[in-house]
Amino acid sequence: MAFVLLCLLGAGWSHARWLEWTATAALVVDMIWPALFTPFAFAWFGLSEVMDALVVEDFVFDKAAQKPWTEEDRRKALGAYGVD
Repeated sequence: MAFVLLCLLGAGWSHARWLEWTATAALVVDMIWPALFTPFAFAWFGLSEVMDALVVEDFVFDKAAQKPWTEEDRRKALGAYGVD
């Protein structure tokens, strides 16, 4: 399905008619014989595990960037919306 999405995005960007036909064929094959995409699924989920490990370590668990809100921070945030 990700391949179909990439084909459709490419077709929308480049107006290449062959990408639309490729997306349609990939959908039909996916409905008829889904086991064909098993090796690609392992590669896709393996890549997502690697990306998850990198992003989570760098951004989510960055304790230096996380600090508790002070009363002044809360007032600034709510004041931007006109709430006291």
